Amino acid sequence: MVASASPISPIDLARMAAEQLRNPKVAELCKQPGALKLKEVNLGGYNLLCDVSTSRPCPIVPSLWTKTIFEAIHNLSHPGHKPTTRAVSARYVWPGLKQGCTYLFTIIDRFTRWPEAVPIQNAEARTFARALLRNWIVWFGVPDSITSDQVPQFTSSLWRELHNVLGCSPKHTTAYHPQSNGMVGRFHCSFTAALKARLLGPGWMDKLPIVFLGIRSTWKEDLNAAPALLTYGTNLRIPGDFFPSTSAGRISPGSIKFFVPDLQENFRKLSPLSPVHHGTAKTYLPRDLMSAERVYVRHDAHRGPLVRPYDGPFKVLCRSNKHFDILRNNKTTRVSIDRLKPAYSADPKFPPTTVQPPAQAPHPHAQAPRVDDNAGGETFSDTQSSTRSGRTIKRPIRYRTILSARSF
Repeated sequence: MVASASPISPIDLARMAAEQLRNPKVAELCKQPGALKLKEVNLGGYNLLCDVSTSRPCPIVPSLWTKTIFEAIHNLSHPGHKPTTRAVSARYVWPGLKQGCTYLFTIIDRFTRWPEAVPIQNAEARTFARALLRNWIVWFGVPDSITSDQVPQFTSSLWRELHNVLGCSPKHTTAYHPQSNGMVGRFHCSFTAALKARLLGPGWMDKLPIVFLGIRSTWKEDLNAAPALLTYGTNLRIPGDFFPSTSAGRISPGSIKFFVPDLQENFRKLSPLSPVHHGTAKTYLPRDLMSAERVYVRHDAHRGPLVRPYDGPFKVLCRSNKHFDILRNNKTTRVSIDRLKPAYSADPKFPPTTVQPPAQAPHPHAQAPRVDDNAGGETFSDTQSSTRSGRTIKRPIRYRTILSARSF
């Protein structure tokens, strides 16, 4: 016979109640007006500060207890990120559970490979401009040019005005062509893998500093150096270094005046290395593409079952070895040649791009010209129709007819 049952919980409510009184963040949370309705609720014989805005009181968790509560819920069945977040937020509230940042604005220097990732709350052009100024321009100065994709935020008037004020030139990659800015794409892969390896809970923003410490200290084979070494002139001291740096003790006051001239001379001798192209895939290009006046553009976005694989044809305004400028929706659009194929038009206003067809052997079942005995030796031959673009129409033999030129 069971007299009573009590839940087995690793959470000491008495210690949590005492920590709520000592924690300064909990005190600030009580003074800030917001959606939380804070009230002391008796739970297990102890008065805990809880949020009573919902039907179930949710205790306010101090920062000292966040890991304990997270492990108590996550270790039950090891669910994924979203189920764990929902389970925690349904039972507890702690400052910083959701910091409101759902996007990462990534920047990388092509010379040193120095990366930056700025958490932002929305994907507006003003937010991107503010993040660029506060997290890159103030630390490294104004770059000569900024390469970005063609999302509306980076083609807006605000983004262009920012470049005019800073004095740098904007460059945009072609749409649906990640090879144009492959350095950023490859960084996204390695950065995501490193963040997943460190992430054991919902606090991904807290893991960014240590992840970037490792990425910036990683040796690059193509550069024969680390990004931190090219940026600061020395490697960063990371956890696990066996020997402390002793170079600072050998610097004399007299050598400081030669430091700046030597540094400037060394930087004048540096030249950026060309990026290493790791991909070896080849793209088929039609031989008539460079002479076509109108082209089709491959539809690389999500297609429904009845959507054509190619859009167009569009008129070619300018062409180069890697991209074409076409007239699309009364606007000049730059498209990579990997997505194009020539258009053969029968419209007399636009001369088609034609290719002389190779000579073909006669059909093995083709009939020789017939002679009508009653027509005085008149010869009749099969008619060969052709399209306006010059292609010959070949009908099956059983449907071919012999037309007579005589009158009845």
